Amino acid sequence: MMTGVFYAINKSEQPEVWDGLHIYNVADITEKTLPTQLQITWSEDGWIAFLIINNHYHALFDFGTKAGYCRNGLPENTGDWALITERQLTEEVMAKYFVVDENHL
Repeated sequence: MMTGVFYAINKSEQPEVWDGLHIYNVADITEKTLPTQLQITWSEDGWIAFLIINNHYHALFDFGTKAGYCRNGLPENTGDWALITERQLTEEVMAKYFVVDENHL
């Protein structure tokens, strides 16, 4: 199965994948011919990365607290990097990072 994944990567001399968050399954996309706008934005301090697709937040990595969140909360955290167990990106999680605009969730 082909999927889209958002990765947290250590970019040192020995790069390694710290974590990966499931974003979508290609088979589940019904309108494959429509244009898609993808953005990765960072907090001003550089500790948080947000994945935004078509103006909706789909995932975030908080490198300061070693946390990764996505819409479906998958995969479960089984690695050594992420320190959280609940990975679903919810309004409550988003509210920790900024004022939630429900039109962009």
